[in-house]
Amino acid sequence: MKFLVVFASCVLAVSAGVTEMSAGSMSSSNKELEEKLYNSILTGDYDSAVRQSLEYENQGKGSIIQNVVNNLIIDGSRNTMEYCYKLWVGNGQHIVRKYFPYNFRLIMAGNFVKLIYRNYNLALKLGPTLDPANERLAYGDGKEKNSDLISWKFIT
Repeated sequence: MKFLVVFASCVLAVSAGVTEMSAGSMSSSNKELEEKLYNSILTGDYDSAVRQSLEYENQGKGSIIQNVVNNLIIDGSRNTMEYCYKLWVGNGQHIVRKYFPYNFRLIMAGNFVKLIYRNYNLALKLGPTLDPANERLAYGDGKEKNSDLISWKFIT
């Protein structure tokens, strides 16, 4: 009987080790997939990035997308919005809704947003008159932040 208990304990210990080992190798595999997606976005290969994202989501590997989006934002990558847009128009709206911050979802959904420069607390506003090129001057307004005059809608 003592042998059976020891044998069962060994089997449990070995299976726990295998689980840890496969989780570790899975983690390094996911890191490689994250790097591949991240690099596709940084180099502007958005078609590939969208394909990869759709594939990862279908495989239940959404954490890869989430980590890449977080890293893009932390790193201040200018390609983040373009990647978001390409996903949105490339049948990846569900990915944007699931893994991107609320502000990105608002913009992609076509909702009105206010653009405020945090350093100086200025809202982006258009001037009331047209210039000779028939365009309006855009400037920062520190007084008015709640009217419809500073509401913007991004069209996708």
